[in-house]
Amino acid sequence: MTRLAATLVLLCAPEAHSSGLDLAAPRKDATPVDQLAISGNACGPAALLNALSFGAPRWRTVAEGLPGDTTRARMSYVIRAHGLQPSGHVGDRLRWHRRQGINLLDLCDIGNELCAGRILPKLTHEVLLRNEGESGRDLLERTHSRLRKSLKKGLPPVVSLRRLARPSDWSRDKPPAWRIVGGHFVVLIGMPAKLRKHAASFPIRYVDPWGGRVLEGAVRLDPHSGFPSLTAHVPSSRVGTAKVAEGETSLVSLSAALGAF
Repeated sequence: MTRLAATLVLLCAPEAHSSGLDLAAPRKDATPVDQLAISGNACGPAALLNALSFGAPRWRTVAEGLPGDTTRARMSYVIRAHGLQPSGHVGDRLRWHRRQGINLLDLCDIGNELCAGRILPKLTHEVLLRNEGESGRDLLERTHSRLRKSLKKGLPPVVSLRRLARPSDWSRDKPPAWRIVGGHFVVLIGMPAKLRKHAASFPIRYVDPWGGRVLEGAVRLDPHSGFPSLTAHVPSSRVGTAKVAEGETSLVSLSAALGAF
């Protein structure tokens, strides 16, 4: 076997299978919250409740202590009591909007408000774009490390996904042409405890609040995209697919995460 062939076997085989998902959310049997019970743009509040519900007991008590006897009622409470408050990060708008949803920073603020008064780590967020001087492999390691840290603290991290699109005839001698056509929040509930040496990807299991489904995918290093982030292989999730124009190619960027980092 040539060195190239051996490398391809290493990169494409083991981490692509669900058997590599040996680090899992503390609770396995939680019922996923379905954002569609409230609104098509309620993925943020729904993802936050999913993170708490699939977490360790000390995190679950936050969700279970919210007013309401159903997940729909609890999600409605989170939106009314916390989402319909002025944004601390975007001027002249509320944290949550039925058409625009919510941004990561406001969602983080809501999470910390829900957890206030309890002996719990503070929720933080991190942008997962390549920093100056950071290689793609470095970014893959940093992303894996942050997601793993939150899972080990008992809180499945909320992950921000963005669909990017550009003309199919784009060439490398042209300026970057990616445009954001959609965003979505999901919750990671399974991943490898360790990142394989020389790996260019790792598998994930996640909760998609669109329909309340548990799905599998992968986080990948894609050096050919020309975009400074990792890509998320989530073929079963709708993330801005309806807004990709004819003649465009698209990818899903793993742009940021929220958790107990």
